[in-house]
Amino acid sequence: MVKISLPAAAIASAFLFSGVAKAGLSGCAKNLAFQLTNVFQVGQIKFQYSNCEKDDEGKGYAAGIANFCTGTGDAWQVVQAYHNITGGNDEFSKLDSVLAERAKTGSGSTAGLTDFCKIWQSLATSQKF
Repeated sequence: MVKISLPAAAIASAFLFSGVAKAGLSGCAKNLAFQLTNVFQVGQIKFQYSNCEKDDEGKGYAAGIANFCTGTGDAWQVVQAYHNITGGNDEFSKLDSVLAERAKTGSGSTAGLTDFCKIWQSLATSQKF
């Protein structure tokens, strides 16, 4: 994982997810903004949808192009959105209780999430995911 300064990450994230960015950027500009964020996250402009690794800052596993973390709850939100598409009976279902608990407590523990990265990586090319 590439180390970046907190202010640079905050600025890039705030810009990307602000209402101004959503309303005012063309497709090309949005893509460039996402590429910039990706440089900060993984050190290159090519999106790493399948990227999944143990976070070195104690936030559990970090996965996807935005480094959704199991210890902060955002990975759980992605999994829940996937459940909405699949009806809730999918590859991640066996990890639901652990993911929900980590999201609730903010724990960066990866205990009980042994298959998380394997599942994430196998689904990274799926249209549904």
